[in-house]
Amino acid sequence: MVAPLISNATNNVTNIKEIFDYIHFDVSTLFFPLVLFGIYIITFIILRGNSDTNSKAFGGTCFFGMILSILLRTLGWLSQGYMYLSITLVGVAIVWMHLENR
Repeated sequence: MVAPLISNATNNVTNIKEIFDYIHFDVSTLFFPLVLFGIYIITFIILRGNSDTNSKAFGGTCFFGMILSILLRTLGWLSQGYMYLSITLVGVAIVWMHLENR
């Protein structure tokens, strides 16, 4: 037998979006920023193993994170500040790659 939930989440959760809405709004608003940060770390490690410079790995990581943060912002699970931070990081990565390739 499964233990019942402590909250009333069983009344309003019928699909995957509502589960993530429940996690974001009722449990913690830092859930998706922390997931995004973890994805940044994992993506950088993977891309660093496949590229020859840190700037290329950072650029690819930031671009992937920007796309993901825009998607999460569209769904309402990420605040605008985190989305703008990821867009700014793409700009920093572009400048870094340009300066490194001089």
